[in-house]
Parts: sequence; C-alpha cells; structure tokens
Amino acid sequence: MTVAVASPPEQGQLVSVRSRQWIVNDVRPSTLPTVALKPTFSGPQHLLTLSSVEDDGLGEELQVIWEIERGAKVIEKVALPEPDRLRPARQAGRLPRRRALGCRLHRRREEHPGSLPQRHRHRGLPA
Repeated sequence: MTVAVASPPEQGQLVSVRSRQWIVNDVRPSTLPTVALKPTFSGPQHLLTLSSVEDDGLGEELQVIWEIERGAKVIEKVALPEPDRLRPARQAGRLPRRRALGCRLHRRREEHPGSLPQRHRHRGLPA
C-alpha cells in the first residue's frame, strides 16, 4: 500500500496543522533511507518547524513530520477580489474632510465652551 502525499511546504508558507494556522520556519528532509522510514511512503519524510500566527498562540513553536501529520495542508495564496465599483472622485475626499472638521470643532469646543454657532452644536451636548 502506497500513500500519495503532496510535496511539503516551503519556508515562509502558511499551513494549517491541528486546526490552527502556522508559518513554516524550517523544512528538513530526513537523512534516513526510504526503506528505514516506513514502507507506505515513497521518498523522504520532512521535519517542519512551525510558528503560530494566531493571537492566542503568538510565539508558540511546533515541530511536525509533514507526511504523517493528519489533516495538514498548505493554505494557498488567494488574491483580493477586484472592487465592483469605485466611489466618484468628488465623493472620495468627503469623509476625511468631515472627520477633520469634527476634530477642529471638538478642539474649539474644549478651548472656548459656548462659542460655537448654533448650527455646529451637537444634540445632547452642552453649548
């Protein structure tokens, strides 16, 4: 019985092992002859050193033998989708300008309370 195994990942690739995502730090092929490893594999086995990329496991390292690790797979690169529509140029700058105006009004309110014109006063806030 021979098991078909995909080629091992390369250094720097993202992989999924044991239901977590890891970056491959190092790939070392076995130096033992194929016969000494196991009769079900054709070719050398590979020892991978992995680093966790998940928030709850940052800095955690794991070493696995790629060919015998269950459910291990390479996460392929996926391109970002193309935008289906772009905002018109006249609308593109509105949000940053509004945000800047809000910051200026807030600063002015803190420096000179009660000095804002009625149209710039926010509901629920003192003038």
